[in-house]
Amino acid sequence: MQLPGNQRIAQLYTVPGLKITLLQQPLVWMDGPANLRHFDRQLEGITGRDVIVLPEMFTSGFAMEAAASSLAQDDVVNWMTAKAQQCNALIAGSVALQTESDSVNRFLLVEPGGTVHFYDKRHLFRMADEHLHYKAGNERVIVEWRGWRILPLVCYDLRFPVWSRNLNDYDLAIYVAGQLACTALSALAGITDSPRD
Repeated sequence: MQLPGNQRIAQLYTVPGLKITLLQQPLVWMDGPANLRHFDRQLEGITGRDVIVLPEMFTSGFAMEAAASSLAQDDVVNWMTAKAQQCNALIAGSVALQTESDSVNRFLLVEPGGTVHFYDKRHLFRMADEHLHYKAGNERVIVEWRGWRILPLVCYDLRFPVWSRNLNDYDLAIYVAGQLACTALSALAGITDSPRD
């Protein structure tokens, strides 16, 4: 860009490329420890990635009663922190959690240093009565990671573009969704499953 007097202005920001790994699997219904063990195997030997994305409700599968019998947030965060350190990457995915007052579908983003960011799903899927079991979030969250501003969103948020409107406040939106949606989107995009079983 040319300014008066032949001065030049540098780009507002320079963003390096990100290497992103998407993990999906048929989740073991309502069995957090089994799902974490499976993701342990999928994450073995993964290096050189910046972001690793797990599906919506990756510890339980999408279920209305998942929060009541879910793993504790501390247990999930400790597991995600260990994986973030092991892979030197941001680990992201949503889990059904019971908070002090409500159940939430919480998108967690955990850095290798242990910093935890979270976004509670705003738009609950009324056709499955999700709004009767979970409390909707009311805050957009932007996470800065390796020079990128990331907007985390969950599944049905996709149907509400005003919520994800880019006001030049983020560079990348990451939506997580349940297994079936991930499979359908992957098939449409021509993405094949991971070589790991």
